[in-house]
Amino acid sequence: MAAQWFDMQLFWQQAGRLSKPGGTVALWTLTSGYCHPSTHNAEEVQKILWELEHVTFKPFEPPALHIARKLYDSLPLPWTASPSIDVFPGSKYVRLEWNRDGQVKPNAHFFSATPPYMISLEKFESGLNTASMTKSWRDAHPELAGTDADCIKVAISRLSVALEGREEFEHGGGTVLLLFKRV
Repeated sequence: MAAQWFDMQLFWQQAGRLSKPGGTVALWTLTSGYCHPSTHNAEEVQKILWELEHVTFKPFEPPALHIARKLYDSLPLPWTASPSIDVFPGSKYVRLEWNRDGQVKPNAHFFSATPPYMISLEKFESGLNTASMTKSWRDAHPELAGTDADCIKVAISRLSVALEGREEFEHGGGTVLLLFKRV
C-alpha cells in the first residue's frame, strides 16, 4: 500500500532480481472514504466525506497520495520503466478494482470478511486523527487544532447530524490490486 512513495525504477529492478520465475508481485492501495448507498442519508454523508477529502485536505495532499487516490493509474509499470523490466510482461499483468470513485456495490467490500463493514463515528474519528493530512492541516491551523473548529471535529459533528443519531455507517473505499507474474 505504499508503492506511490517508491522509486519505481529501482523497485522493478529489485523485484525482477529477487522474485522467482512463476512468482507474483502484488501491489495494492486503498483510497478515499465512501459511504455505502444504503447508509442513512447517504447523499449528505458522502458530501461531507468528499468535502473533507477534496476541499479541506486538498491543499495538504502530497503528490504521492494523489497517485494512490487515483488507484495507481499513473504508477510506473515494469514495461514502462526505462530500461524496461522484461521479466514482468504486460501479458501476465492483472488489474482488479473495487469501488472506484465511490461506486460501492452491495456486499462488494474488499478485505471485509462479512459485509457490511460498519464503522462507528468514534472509530472513524480516531482513524482520521492519525492521518498525515490531518496533522498537516493542524500544523497550518494551530489555533483551531483540538477545538470544536478542528477539521475532524467539524466533519464528525456534521456526520452525526446527517446520520440523525445513528452511531455508525457502512464505510468502504476504492481499492486496486495489481498482480505482476514473473516469467
